[in-house]
Amino acid sequence: MRLDDALFTEDALIFDNLASRSLVYEGPGGARATIDFQDMPHLGLWMKPGAGYLCIEPWQGFSDPAGFDGTLDEKPGMVAVAPGESRSFSMAVTIG
Repeated sequence: MRLDDALFTEDALIFDNLASRSLVYEGPGGARATIDFQDMPHLGLWMKPGAGYLCIEPWQGFSDPAGFDGTLDEKPGMVAVAPGESRSFSMAVTIG
């Protein structure tokens, strides 16, 4: 996908039906980053138009969809963690 400031004038790009859990970003001049996020099902990309950077954010959940009127536990992407338990989410970033 070719990035352009116009893609982000409304807000972030949210990918919630991914076929992959990895992406490669190649910036100006050939700088390259590979992001692997096996534990997270969603991806947000955003940038402030004209700022010269891209934020790549693997997500477990995200803000309420338009028209959502459910409870917190019904919210898309929510993960319940019982008292005394823990849950980890990880990602790997490789530069080069």
